[in-house]
Amino acid sequence: MIIEFAQELYQYEEKGIPTIDPPPSAFVRVYSEKKDEIIVETLEAEAKRAKEKAVLTSSLSTKKGYLTKALLKVREYREKYPNIPDLARLEDNLTQDMHRAELDDHLEAARKAEFKGDKKKALDRYYDAVYFLRRDDVKDSLEEDIIGEIERKVKELGGSLEEPD
Repeated sequence: MIIEFAQELYQYEEKGIPTIDPPPSAFVRVYSEKKDEIIVETLEAEAKRAKEKAVLTSSLSTKKGYLTKALLKVREYREKYPNIPDLARLEDNLTQDMHRAELDDHLEAARKAEFKGDKKKALDRYYDAVYFLRRDDVKDSLEEDIIGEIERKVKELGGSLEEPD
């Protein structure tokens, strides 16, 4: 926005009409050089605020709401400026945070049911977690530890993870 406003004022500067100090041409030059950096810093700050808010709530939908809002903004800028590599990194980080929030919600519900002695409900929630992990976009080889932990819990509760043919 600064660049756009400065470009409008630049027309007056070219005609010798004083506008602002420093002149609009200086703003255009300085901020054009720093545009990518400013975009990334602004979006990183927004992502950080979204993550901080998400941590403070216990509701999965609220957590995902905060993270989704930031993610959509990053995607919007990534579409406008595809040559800024840090935007892809930021998008991946937010996507992973949303993924982790959903997985944690399944696991927390399973642990809660297990704590209450409701083995059937605990098993169902562990099954939900496995289903989520097997159908997400993350390679299962990267999630082996958590899948192994869940499989141990399912067996401990008397369940099975055999997929039907």
